[in-house]
Amino acid sequence: MEDDFYNIPERSDEEKRRIRENRLSFWGRAATDGLYLSLVSIVLLALDYFVNLPKGLSIISSLVKIVASIWLLSRFMAGYSRAEGKVTYKRSFSFGIVTCLFSSILCAAFNFLVFQYLKPDYISNVIEQTLSSYQQAGMPIQQNMDTINDMIPMMPQYLFVFSFLWYTIIGLIASLSIAGSTKTVDNSPMSDTSDTNTDDEF
Repeated sequence: MEDDFYNIPERSDEEKRRIRENRLSFWGRAATDGLYLSLVSIVLLALDYFVNLPKGLSIISSLVKIVASIWLLSRFMAGYSRAEGKVTYKRSFSFGIVTCLFSSILCAAFNFLVFQYLKPDYISNVIEQTLSSYQQAGMPIQQNMDTINDMIPMMPQYLFVFSFLWYTIIGLIASLSIAGSTKTVDNSPMSDTSDTNTDDEF
C-alpha cells in the first residue's frame, strides 16, 4: 500500500507529445510576440536617435512608447489566452513576462548597436551637453571629469545592461497587472491547481 502511494504513474507517449507541443507553442509564440513588441520601441528610439527630436517631442515619444507597448502586450496576452482556452493567472503572467524578456533583449541590443557602432559619439555629446549645463549652473564637476572620461568607452555595455533591466521591470509590472484580466480560469494568483496547462509544459 505504501509503495503504491509513492509510485507516480508514468506519462503516456501521447501526453508527453502534447506537453512538448504546448511547450514549443508557448516559447515560439512568446518569441514572435516579443519581436513585434520590440519593434514599437525600436522605431520610436530610432526617431529619437537619428531625427534629433526636440525635447518636448522626445518626452511625448517616450510616453507613447510605454503606452503603446503595454497596450500591445495586453493584446498578445489576451490572444494567447483565447488560443489556449484554459489559462490561469500564473500561466498568463508567465507568457507576458517571457514575451517581455525577448522584447527587452532585442531593444537593449538595438541600443548597444546604436551607441557602439551607428552613433558612437551620441553618448559623449549628451554627456558634454549635460556637463555644460552643470557648469553654467555653477556646479563643481571638474574633479569628476577623469572618472567620467574613463566611463565613456564602456557606456554602451553599461547601457545595454541598464536598458535590459529597465524594459524587463516595466514588462514585469505590466504582466502582473494585465494577467488578472487575461486569465480564463478563475483562481487566485498563487494557485495553479485548476490549470490544465501545468508548469512543466513550458
